[in-house]
Amino acid sequence: MTDPVLPHGPPRSDPPPGEAAAPAFWRGIYRGEEKPGWDKGAAAPPIARLVASGAVPRGKVAVPGCGFGWEAMLLARHGFDVWGFDFAPEGIEGARRNLAGEGLCATFDLRDVLTLADAYPGAFDAVCEHTCLAAIPPRNREAYARSIAGALRSGGLYFGLFYFHGRTGGPPFDVTRADVEALFGGLFSFDRFETPPDSFEGRRGNEREFVFRKR
Repeated sequence: MTDPVLPHGPPRSDPPPGEAAAPAFWRGIYRGEEKPGWDKGAAAPPIARLVASGAVPRGKVAVPGCGFGWEAMLLARHGFDVWGFDFAPEGIEGARRNLAGEGLCATFDLRDVLTLADAYPGAFDAVCEHTCLAAIPPRNREAYARSIAGALRSGGLYFGLFYFHGRTGGPPFDVTRADVEALFGGLFSFDRFETPPDSFEGRRGNEREFVFRKR
């Protein structure tokens, strides 16, 4: 479910938010499309740049909504202890295949990302976000923010990309700066929050690169 941005193939009508919260919705996309529309076959360039810069120290990192594992692959190549999470088995299976094909190791857990803090309290040095937030119905966003914060150690980093598109409906559900500040401002200090210059074509201007530090 990494970065559910653009549909692939014929347009689909927006599903009810409750449907997008269910594994069956995402499994249907994986089964119905050889390559889901959000999948670019590579890690997002701003995240690759951020990781290569050393802005995120190596450690144990979670990738919620990991999909086929491109960010997990990037992080594994840079020496992180990578844990990928998704509640669609097809995503997890694809991620395992992709990393194994490159001789890389990571741990993948079939899990609802809203349960990370319960299963892994304070376990991670960092969490890598690639618009997983945009895949989550707005009514579940506060639970997601608490789950991310709860899975991080004190001082741990939440980093990656949010997707701001300004449209109604979803997924992807629109996210605004006000949304981000309301959800995460009480849990994190904002070290970086800016528009990246190197997003994939078609996403430029609509992504926000960020590094937040758990209070």
